[in-house]
Amino acid sequence: MGVFKTVIYDNDTNRIDTLEYIIKSIALNENWNEFAIMKKSNFFYGQIISDFVFESHLVLIEFNMPNAIAFAESIRKKNMFSKIIFYDYDTKTDINFVLKCTPFACIASNQKIDSIQDAIKKCLELSAQESNMLFFESRRTMLFLPIDKIVYFYSEQHYINVIYDMAETDRFKDKLDNIESKISNQFFVRIHKSYFISLLHISKIDKKTHIIVMNNGDELPISDSYYKNVIAKLKQLCSLKP
Repeated sequence: MGVFKTVIYDNDTNRIDTLEYIIKSIALNENWNEFAIMKKSNFFYGQIISDFVFESHLVLIEFNMPNAIAFAESIRKKNMFSKIIFYDYDTKTDINFVLKCTPFACIASNQKIDSIQDAIKKCLELSAQESNMLFFESRRTMLFLPIDKIVYFYSEQHYINVIYDMAETDRFKDKLDNIESKISNQFFVRIHKSYFISLLHISKIDKKTHIIVMNNGDELPISDSYYKNVIAKLKQLCSLKP
């Protein structure tokens, strides 16, 4: 599922170590070997926040940290999919302030560490499911595309066409460069200014004409500028030396 990014906003070293241990234990148990954890001990208004925070899958926030809610809101404005968990939550505080951040969970201060562990596990499981989907939103539609079913994307004027392995298609307004930047997946590669394909759905390549035949029968051109990279990625996928 790629690198799983977690942010912990707390200044209690022992608690951070405990949370880090929980995350790593769950991730390794699920065979997610790639994960990164950022620890923050302060946040103030107007602070420049790193891209890592906004790209995070999970954000754990000790509720009584300074500007905890503002920190969560800043993340939520840029990343609707990030899972925010407040812990050591003071149940006397008006819940409406927290709900503005749409947290994944609020763990009260009188609840045991097991509650945090359960919430983290559910969050990781949900993120794993979402990692197999692509989300696109236009003015009129929201699309959730299953990555493993996509044969290729191709651009046509100002629109993107999605070709699936079950003879179905989708179409929405976007640029192929945007699609490529959204998919940090080793199984996709750009072959042409108009085509972005899944390596898992290639049937064969004509080395003379530089034509790729997909497993649905579609024949697509490989531009000379992309050819070497396409072959290298295919060989890497097959565990061969490029």
